[in-house]
Amino acid sequence: MTSTHIKPNNLRNIGVELDDAALEQLASELSDKVDEGIGTEIVTALTPEDAQVLADMQDNATDEEIGDWISQHVPDLADIIEDHRDIVLGDFAETSDLVPAVNDL
Repeated sequence: MTSTHIKPNNLRNIGVELDDAALEQLASELSDKVDEGIGTEIVTALTPEDAQVLADMQDNATDEEIGDWISQHVPDLADIIEDHRDIVLGDFAETSDLVPAVNDL
């Protein structure tokens, strides 16, 4: 499942200046990091029984069915997604040479 939690425009908004293809690639890589954080938090938020149900679904269910199940069993999913998106973008902005420092603006 490929998610686009971070879009090229998000990167432009923090000052990243790359060509469109490079922005797409970077947005995809950062979105993967968001997905990792979301996945970890979802698994730790579930009961052991629900975590087993989710694990069993991985082999048999479609991405849409899994997404629907997660939405039903993780009521604060939207907040989890937003938090991890903000964390990844913030960490990137603080550590990347691609983002101009505030003093450089």
